[in-house]
Amino acid sequence: FSPPCNGFSAVNTSGGRNDIQNNNCTLECIDTFRLRDPNFGTMENVLGLLHVTGITGAGRTKVSYLQEFMAGLLSMGYQIRLCKKLTAVHYGDPQERDRVILFAAKRGYALPEAPRPTHGDEPNLRKIVTVRDAIGDLEDIEPTEDGIVILNGGREARGHYLTGTKLAEKHV
Repeated sequence: FSPPCNGFSAVNTSGGRNDIQNNNCTLECIDTFRLRDPNFGTMENVLGLLHVTGITGAGRTKVSYLQEFMAGLLSMGYQIRLCKKLTAVHYGDPQERDRVILFAAKRGYALPEAPRPTHGDEPNLRKIVTVRDAIGDLEDIEPTEDGIVILNGGREARGHYLTGTKLAEKHV
């Protein structure tokens, strides 16, 4: 699960009109666990989900949503592991984003460990991926109205829209 993070994000200083509904999506994940009854599950969100200060539009602390989510899983017989800060760039994603990751497993199943970084400055890790590494091959390729371009080497890429087209505005 990756419920909306807008209401928990530190950059959301003035609140959004859908923050309460977005935050409640975190709690709706409990219902999905109940209905689907998976052996394993994960949930990720921003570090703001851990904040005990600051009240949301619903009059709750941000961390209360996480606490209720975890309590719901525990009451259904899941074991949980909360990883409080995993940085995306250490796992091959070209962005410096810190995340809270929760792992859940039914009792009787091995609970996954926190993943070890795959990318970084250590000798046994892969080189950190930059945005240039990820999409630098688009730099000299003109965008198109349908967003489909052919990269060097013949690979096809989608989502490289010409500015001003309806599809480009839809993907902003």
